[in-house]
This record gives sequence, C-alpha cells and structure tokens, in this order.
Amino acid sequence: MTRAGLRLLPLLLCFWPETAGSINPAMLRVTVDHVNCNGGVNSQYAFAITLPHATCSNPQNVATYLPTTQLADMRETIRPSGALYNPPSGNIVAAQPNEVIMPSGNTRSTVPGRMPRTGLLLLPLLLCFGPETTGSINPAALKQIVDYVNDNGGVNKQYAFAASLPHDTCNNPQNVSTYLPMTQLKVMRETIRSFGALYNPPRGHIVAARPKEVITPSGKYTEHSEWRLLSGQNSLVAQLTARTYRRDSCLILFTFNSPCSTKCLAEAGRSNIVGMTSNAFFAMDNNYKAFVFQSIFSYDMKPEVTRQALLDAWHRLCNVPLLRCDNNGCQDCTATDPENNPCLAGKA
Repeated sequence: MTRAGLRLLPLLLCFWPETAGSINPAMLRVTVDHVNCNGGVNSQYAFAITLPHATCSNPQNVATYLPTTQLADMRETIRPSGALYNPPSGNIVAAQPNEVIMPSGNTRSTVPGRMPRTGLLLLPLLLCFGPETTGSINPAALKQIVDYVNDNGGVNKQYAFAASLPHDTCNNPQNVSTYLPMTQLKVMRETIRSFGALYNPPRGHIVAARPKEVITPSGKYTEHSEWRLLSGQNSLVAQLTARTYRRDSCLILFTFNSPCSTKCLAEAGRSNIVGMTSNAFFAMDNNYKAFVFQSIFSYDMKPEVTRQALLDAWHRLCNVPLLRCDNNGCQDCTATDPENNPCLAGKA
C-alpha cells in the first residue's frame, strides 16, 4: 500500500465483505445528509465517521457526536484541493483529492479513500450524496393541500407557511378542513396581509410568515419569509411541530417564491436556510414531508443565474424533497439535468 493509500484508511474498514445486513438505509441517509448539509463541499471529497450502534439505528442524537460547529469547521478546512481534516478529537475525518507530482514530472490525483495497488475506490459512500430522491408526499394530494391553503388563507405575494397534518390527510386530503379550518385560514390571511407579519397562533396546525425589512446602523436588509419560519431553536416551525407533530404526522413547508440562490441557499448567505431546513425535517419519512414553492424567485430568473447554478443551489437542501406546485401540478425537482428538470420551467 502506498502512503497515499493511507489518507482515509479508517473508511476502508467499513467495507469488508459483510453479507448479513447493513445499517438501515433510511437511517444511513439521515446521518450522511447531516454531514453533507452541515460540513460537506459541493465537489469530490470523502469522510469517515464512527458512531454508537444506537445512533446508527436512530440518528436523532447524531448532532451530539457530530456537532454542527465541528462540521462547519470541517467544511472550511476541506475547501482547498488536497486538504485533510484530521482533528485531535471527534468522530469524523475527511479529505479532498490531492495532486501528486512524481519524480518523472508527471502528475496524478490521489482520490480520498483509494488504495492504488488494489484499485479499491469507495464509491458506495459517494452514492449517498446529492438531492433527496427516495419519495415524497403524493404530488396530487400535495397539490390539493397547497391549493386549499393558498385559496383560503394565502396572499398573492411572497409568504411562507408550514403545516403539520396526519399521514392519512397527506395521503387523502378529503378531511384537510378538519385540521386547517377555513375560519382559521381566513384569520391567517388577514394577519399576513401586512409586510413583516407573522401568524403563530397558540394552537392549530399551521404557521405563516411574510418577509420583513430590518434597518441597522449600516443599512437595511430583508429577512426572508422561509428564514423567519425556520430560524432559532424556538422557531415557528419548532413550535408547530412541538404541539402537533406525532409519529403519524406529515410536515409541509410552502414558499410562494423559490428559496433564493444568493441568500437562502448560499453558504455565506445572510438568510441561509440549508441547515435550518435539514434540522426541521430531520429523520422524518420522505413520504410524509415536502418543501414546496410556486414560482421561481425573480432574481433567479435573470440570465446571470444559469439553470445549472440555480439547480445546484436548490439541491443544497437536504433531508426533504423539493417540489414545485403551480398550474401544472406538483413537479419533483430532483432531476440533475438542468435542461430536463420540470421545476425550471420558464427559466431561460
């Protein structure tokens, strides 16, 4: 084995020819997404982690062993090509590919996790990354629920809502008015007509927010409505799920315009919601959760934002399927080809 083959040796220990089962795939996905959302980079890299059996089986406490603060530090460390993340303590190590200059003057890249003599490339881990693809709420049922809220409680401008409903209602929304009464939605509409408004009743299955202008000594900026629903340990979504979410519940987050690529989904964006969204939908069954938008955010319709760049930004959202629900129904946004992704309809 060459010295380069030692770059991520601990990772190799995970891939002996085990045949009697493996970590539950759904639970593995939650763990991998937690790392990728909070500590990964949008390019080739690899990581190895060790966790207790109980956490691998039910990763509700994965942040105890892989804190988001440590993962943020890991992300900054592995941004450069060739970087290694190998802290003196903790449960994770990571590596970027490294260009090696040979005595002959030729170069080659050492891929993280590869042992050149054996040709072993650890692709199984890499297949875990990328946009969420393993199901979502039935698109036809989701369309009925979103339309019901928009028609009876929404406003025809930027706002966001989160709704928690029983599985049965998400599968067949005939009784959606039982949990989202039209009288309550009417109050919600009146409340959120004003720019900057929040709708956060002491009871009920829905919360909503409008954007808000914030004035500071150095200028002003806008808090986006999705961020206002998700931000803080006691966020509106956290309060909603605390009072209504059960094992047989589904959670829908809707925003009138898609989360913006420059603030909401940018790593250094002021209103970055990637980690917040991941945490809000953490460990929920994909068949009972959805992040929905109706139209593409106006700035992201400009030609300087390419279809590929916008799609890459959308795919930073982890732990929840992203769908676009408009007059064409609800379309899944997971396709990686920017020319064929239905959620990019209307984008030049």
